Amino acid sequence: MHKSQAKNPQYFEGILQVRDCTDEVIDFVREQALKHPFAFISKEKLVLGGGDFYFSDKRFLRSLGRKLEESFVGELKTSATLHTKSKETSKDLYRLTILFRQMSFKKGGELSYKGEVVRVIHVGNNVIVQDVKTGKKFHISLQEAERAAQYTKNLL
Repeated sequence: MHKSQAKNPQYFEGILQVRDCTDEVIDFVREQALKHPFAFISKEKLVLGGGDFYFSDKRFLRSLGRKLEESFVGELKTSATLHTKSKETSKDLYRLTILFRQMSFKKGGELSYKGEVVRVIHVGNNVIVQDVKTGKKFHISLQEAERAAQYTKNLL
């Protein structure tokens, strides 16, 4: 079914919540939805520092979450909530909620972490940083890196 043939324009299978993000992230979400032939945004709520986007397709929503994580540095959390039971197949039907929280640091950027200046080498589930003076590499959590980025921003 094409977007223009959707039975109910308010129908949604999942919610994408973007928080602490730039306008660039919100524009990226809208552009990706326009490119897809079947998925559409059925409702949009803008909140302080982000927004909630109600999507008509769970598979598209999962792939969009991965694209956000690859394109922007951030934390991605996924959860599913039981919505109803299918009348035809008796299977449980779930609504998906994906939270993307953009981080205020970037790969290649420098942070002040425990009194030392470190450079961000890689961002994934954890952040790999390298001490600028000694060259030693180590892992820190996304939350620790975000706190270090906020601390570094306050120093400047």
